[in-house]
Amino acid sequence: MAMMLVADDMDRLTIRKVRHWHKLVARCRAGSLDRELIDGCSPEECAYLAARALQLTSERSRRGLADGLDRLLAGTDHRPMAPVERARVTGAGAELRALRERLLAPDPLPARGVAMVCELLCDGTGPLYRAPGHGAPDVRHAAQRAIDALAR
Repeated sequence: MAMMLVADDMDRLTIRKVRHWHKLVARCRAGSLDRELIDGCSPEECAYLAARALQLTSERSRRGLADGLDRLLAGTDHRPMAPVERARVTGAGAELRALRERLLAPDPLPARGVAMVCELLCDGTGPLYRAPGHGAPDVRHAAQRAIDALAR
């Protein structure tokens, strides 16, 4: 059974078992939990954040995100509801390849950085799917932020 670190009522870190409902809630609330991690919340703040961090940083999740980056870079990622702007991908090719390499490295990665990659690939309102401006970062900037977060 998987274990996680979670702060108790007195802000002491304790080891707890990851229960089935932690995993279920973490999957159902993935988007909002990812946003909390991206915004700087510590995975130890609550059991659901800890469970989501474990999901994000798992080898399976990291491989899936790396595969998504491969499809994006190869031009085979077709999303009819939110088409990718190819010029944005081409312009950020080096950064996207660097993200892929970090995800496939055997080193442990911070959940915050993996959540950033997940959001970059999955958020249909993000920089891959809409023009920069109006407060939205471009793909290169968003990818570089994720690279920086993965390096910590």
